[in-house]
Amino acid sequence: MQPDKSQPFVIPAPVGGWNARDPLPVMDPKDALTLDNVFPEANLCRIIGRGITTDSVAVTDGALQTFVEYFPPDGTDLAIVADGDNFRLVTAGGTFTGSPRAHGGAARWESVNFNGSIIFVSGVCAPEAYNGTTWSNPSYTGVPDPTKLSHVDAYKSRLYFVQSNSQKIWYGGVRAISGALTEYDVAGIMRRGGNVVFAGSLTKDTRNGVTDFFVIVTNQGEVLFFTGDNPGATNWQIAGRAYIGAPMGKRAFCAFKSDMLVATTDGIVSLSNVLETGEPEYLTTKIQNAYNLAATSASGTDGWELKYWPSGHMLILNVPQSYPTDVHQYVMNTFTGAWCRFKGIQAAALCTFGNKLFYTVRGSSENSIVEFGNGPQPPADIEIQSAFLPLGDEFRIKQVKRIRPYWNGPRGFRYYLECPTDFEEVRLNNLVRTTNAGSTPWGSPWGSPWALGPRTNPAFYSVDCKTGTFFSYRIKTAQANGGDYIPPAGTTLSAVSFIFETGGII
Repeated sequence: MQPDKSQPFVIPAPVGGWNARDPLPVMDPKDALTLDNVFPEANLCRIIGRGITTDSVAVTDGALQTFVEYFPPDGTDLAIVADGDNFRLVTAGGTFTGSPRAHGGAARWESVNFNGSIIFVSGVCAPEAYNGTTWSNPSYTGVPDPTKLSHVDAYKSRLYFVQSNSQKIWYGGVRAISGALTEYDVAGIMRRGGNVVFAGSLTKDTRNGVTDFFVIVTNQGEVLFFTGDNPGATNWQIAGRAYIGAPMGKRAFCAFKSDMLVATTDGIVSLSNVLETGEPEYLTTKIQNAYNLAATSASGTDGWELKYWPSGHMLILNVPQSYPTDVHQYVMNTFTGAWCRFKGIQAAALCTFGNKLFYTVRGSSENSIVEFGNGPQPPADIEIQSAFLPLGDEFRIKQVKRIRPYWNGPRGFRYYLECPTDFEEVRLNNLVRTTNAGSTPWGSPWGSPWALGPRTNPAFYSVDCKTGTFFSYRIKTAQANGGDYIPPAGTTLSAVSFIFETGGII
């Protein structure tokens, strides 16, 4: 190709996030085909940290598959974990405290904070309760077999339980931790059959003012909305009905501000929106193809868990590949709606408490608690591939000569940088290294080593790029090589420049 001139073209970092939906020729320039272990902020993308192990305990009976926050009466930040043998208390620093509490043998417990205590049910063991001082097995009467209670939530100062593999809800007295339970059978209300998986609540501003709704979700994707004080009250009524995809599991939902979100076979849906419109509108539309593949391949697998981390502005979906030793996370920026994927975080359970995000990991001999975000490096290789771009003119032949990523971080690192052309895949061969200018704080002793302060990297890198009309950049690290092949967590990417030569019109 005979070039007639060289031109620059700058695009922002893929702050639009991971796009697993749109055709390649029309994808938004701010989107990415791949965005792994890089979180899209409003104006840049940030390499995540894999976290720091805060405590470990020997594996006795499987992974720590339960990890929940507890709000004790004295306001202390506490959490509770469980494996197949014991409950254990966890401090705000992520360390175990106190003596373990032996239970009936379930590793997966569902819970609710209620009236100063936390109540646990599993569907196979006797319910458990902890009040900040003492563990107990609360006694429930009326229900034939309390070990069959598989889910618990609270609504208007009462506990509500789901009976496993049934259409029955059981509810307790006002502010009662134990005692008599009353049956509420919704079989005559459900239209699609199946069983109740979980129940919860949401708050919505309606024509009648701010209204609390009790919500029941079945394994057939039927959602029932109720208002009123309790099923025995005269003001109790069904306020809505909707149909969504089947929930991915008992933990495939979370409270999101005043809303309730559910991860279903079709995507993540807002129940507040469903109540208002009658139709599901999925938050996962941008990554729909990837979501559908994961939902199909891992349907019925333990490990699906939806978690909202407010201080990190992240909505995190734990996606099991081979639970609990191979797990991905699909993560949404709750400010922008942009998605990415985390790999290498083998989370058996997730928990937010004390404004932090923790997760449990099962190793070969130890179960560990890890504080997310801390740590000097990402959990696995980062990978970014941008949308394919015409660089201003899709009808003119071009060839990219150089690419400049605008990194900002504490030190340099090595990575592969390639320039795919016209929607083709390329092999990773072009290894480059970022460089940083250094500075030493004023007043340091003469002869002190130059410190590497955060700054934008100015380097252009040559790339072996075919001629074509649409171009992308692909970045991937090789952490297995160690040393400076590992990028420092917190490093940001704000933009990428292309230098290309133009040819004739096709």
